[in-house]
Formats: sequence, structure tokens, C-alpha cells
Amino acid sequence: MIAFDPASGSLTGYHEQFRIGNGSASFPQFGCSFFFAGEETRRGRTPRFRIEASSDPEALSRGESEASGVLEFLGERVHLRFARDELPGCRSVLDTSGLSAELKQRHEWLRIGMLSEGAPFRRAPAHAAAAMDFQASNDQLVYVRERRNCWLYAAHHGPRNPAPSSARLGDDPITRGWVHASTLHPATEGEKACGPGVASPDRRAPYILSVGVMRVRKHRQDSSSDPDPFVQVRRHVPEIQGAMDWLGGRVAELAEEQAAVVAELEVLEARDTASKVAVGDPLSDTQLARLRELDAEVSHSCAVYTETACAACSPFDERDPCPRCAMCRELEYLTERKAESEVVPGDPLTESESVRLTALTANLGTLQQERAEAQEEQARLDALLSARTRKVETSSPVVNFGDREILTVYEGDELDVEVWDADVLYDDLYGRTTVVLDRRTLEEGVLRARMTDVEYVELKFRPGALR
Repeated sequence: MIAFDPASGSLTGYHEQFRIGNGSASFPQFGCSFFFAGEETRRGRTPRFRIEASSDPEALSRGESEASGVLEFLGERVHLRFARDELPGCRSVLDTSGLSAELKQRHEWLRIGMLSEGAPFRRAPAHAAAAMDFQASNDQLVYVRERRNCWLYAAHHGPRNPAPSSARLGDDPITRGWVHASTLHPATEGEKACGPGVASPDRRAPYILSVGVMRVRKHRQDSSSDPDPFVQVRRHVPEIQGAMDWLGGRVAELAEEQAAVVAELEVLEARDTASKVAVGDPLSDTQLARLRELDAEVSHSCAVYTETACAACSPFDERDPCPRCAMCRELEYLTERKAESEVVPGDPLTESESVRLTALTANLGTLQQERAEAQEEQARLDALLSARTRKVETSSPVVNFGDREILTVYEGDELDVEVWDADVLYDDLYGRTTVVLDRRTLEEGVLRARMTDVEYVELKFRPGALR
């Protein structure tokens, strides 16, 4: 298995091969498995890579190689030759001339590797994103399809587990999620600079922000009610914002996938239903004659005789309009019977179409769940960045927000502070400012933010974190 990242020109891969010898198909006597990584040395129609190989992918990340060699693409085949034969167990398996294999299936993989023991899959590309119910063990390969800075969108093929992301149609069971580049081995040169990826980088002491008293210079005029000011605070954390942007795109992609599945399901379900429709008994000659008689006599006027107009009629009631109502009902009954007798059932679904129908139904549930989880994670991350006070209805220039605790912040955070007047159609902005939290401000516990129409708004801090 080989993966190539065109942005960095790096190649990674994994190979395993066995020879039965004196063993069996289940327990061969000889085995050879190794990871390899390298850089492109020749481009064109027959690209070539200088590679380093090892049975230990983390050793390759440290720059420790068990064998050096050359990998070359020639048409639909790949050739791998080692300069020396030192890979454990491979002497009895690999040909002395190296390895030659046919390229059979194309995937959009940027990287292949193995995760550090216990490395988490996250729902979005950020340390603050929730970890999924799946952690890597040291024998699980992952395949990378997307990169965002030091975060890699990876897939693990294996038995299903509690992780919410699962396979699409035609795939093996898959767990998908974001992993930090520093936890994937072998690492490329660019990934070695990514730093630790398992622990959160926010090791700074947290503080809880609350909003106290605000004094405005002039309230916004609202003829319908008193002003309803509130304060909104938003942290600048590019990694979390980037993760939210990705989640927004992912939600849109899932919505498109879901719409496509629903459209295909509707077609197959309609065909399946049409193939199972029951054909009614044909009308007798007497019934057909009666149908023609009623159609000629009352069909032009039956629209007038609605259920409301005929509600008071009982069987054999001769009062107007009851006789006409009875004839219209008889016409409707015979018309429906005739239509049912003329139905032609559709062709039944083929075996492959029936399998597809079952798979689509299951896949629709998976898509709906994954979309809901992405939206939930997007909202959770937004709550780490942004919060607002309650609205206070008052015409007084002094507004007390009651020291309500709304957000966890850290030293060095850059905050956008906005004051708004809530309105029926559109909220009106009083003012906006940006503040940076230094250690002195946090230790003092109070910061007065000032704006054009706001003399000050008190931001208060105490050690701790919101739960």
C-alpha cells in the first residue's frame, strides 16, 4: 500500500508478505512486514523515490532506518529495491532483486501509517474537539485523506466500534476522524515540527469571565419598548474557528449525501411498492353498465355534492340532495374498483437492487446520525469561543448584568467585546472593542472595556473553568 502527498512530495507506505514454508496458510513459517517513507528524486512518467524502511514506524520518525532503497513507478507496476538486506524476517520472503507489484486499486490517500498507542480520533481538527469513542492500538493502520496544518483526517479500516463515523456503501467498516500529525508514524519532515499532539496545548490557568456593571452614554431609541442591552464576548482561537469551519463544510457535504440517498431511496421504494400492488377483481358487465350510466347522468355535477352537503343523508333518504349524493358515491366506488382492476404491477426489484435498497436505508440512518453529531460538535466548540449575557430591559444609563459567569478564558486571549440592543427584527450595535488578556489584568480581576457609546462595561475574572 502506497500513499503520496503532492503538496510535500513525500511518499509513505506499508508492505507485508508471507511464505508458508513448513507452516500453514493460517500460520505461515516466514513473514515480512515493514513501513517505508521517502522523498521524490525524479518526476515525470516514471517517478522515483529514495526511501527508508523499518518494521518500526516510530523508528522512521526518529530517523532510524533498517534499510535504504529506491521505489520506482513503471506504468501500472511499482518496483522496490533495497541497497542492503537487513529487514527482519524479509530475507526468507522477498526476492533478492527486490519487490515488484501491480497497482490494482486507486485511493485518494495522502499518508499511510500507524498511530501512537492511545492516540485519539477527534471529531474536528482541534485539540478542543471532542475525542471519539475510539483510540488507536499499536497494530492499526490508518489512511489519511485530508490535511489541515498539523491535523490529518484519517480512516481506520477494521471492526466496528462505538465511533459514530462509519463506512459508506461498498466500503469495509471504517472509523473516520482527525488525528494530530505528531501521533502518526512514520512522520514526514514537515510533521516533525508539529509538536505534541495528544495533550491539549491549553496548559495555561483558566479564568471564568463574568460581566458586571455597564454604563452607556446614550441608549438606542426604540419607540416600541425600553432598550434591551446585552453583552457578547468572543475569543480569537484560530484552531477552534478552523475546526468549526470544517464542521460547517462537513455538515453541508452530509446534507448533500443525504439528499442523494433519499432521492435514490424514493425511486427504489416506489418501484418496490408498485411491484407488490394488489390487482382488484374486474367489474361485472352489470357493474360496467351501471358505471357508464352514472357517469353520463351525474359525473358533471358530483363536485357540488361534497361530504359536507351530503353529511345529513341516510341510506334510502329521498330528500334533496340525498338521491344525487347516493349516486355520486356509487360512481366514486365503481370508478375506484375499475381503476384497481386495471392496475399493472411493476417488475420486481432485482437481487442487486434489493440489496441496494437495504444498504441505502441503513446508510441514511448513518448519515443522519453523523450530521447531527457534527452539528452538535460545532455548537459545543462555539460555546468555547463565544457567550453572551442575558438581556436587561432598562432605560437607565447604568445596566447591571449581575456578574453572570459566561465564558472560560486564558492569559493571552484576544477578546471581541460587543454591546447590543436586542430588537424585534434586527439587533442594534452600541459598540465593539478588542481586548487582550495579560496576566496582570487577570490577577487584578477587573477590566473596564470602553466603546464609542459605552462609557465602560466591567469584565470580571476569577480562577477556574466553567463546567
